[in-house]
Amino acid sequence: MLVNSASLSACHIDSSRQDPLGGTIERDSSGRLNGMLRGRAVELVGRYIPEQKTKSIQAAIERGIEKLVAKGVTTFCDCSLYNAD
Repeated sequence: MLVNSASLSACHIDSSRQDPLGGTIERDSSGRLNGMLRGRAVELVGRYIPEQKTKSIQAAIERGIEKLVAKGVTTFCDCSLYNAD
């Protein structure tokens, strides 16, 4: 998961935070957070993301597909899709 610096701050993740067991909070070569969370580190942010209703997810996907089609994109895949119900 890629998050911005505001999200990291809101979730109390800073450069002193150790990687959680089974996860990685990635840093650049100078030790600064780069916003990439892997494995169980995603849970540090995930608990702050509100649940979405299936209808709102479907509407957002449809809007996104319309934008892709308008740009000529014919195929895409979002591996994070799931049934929230």
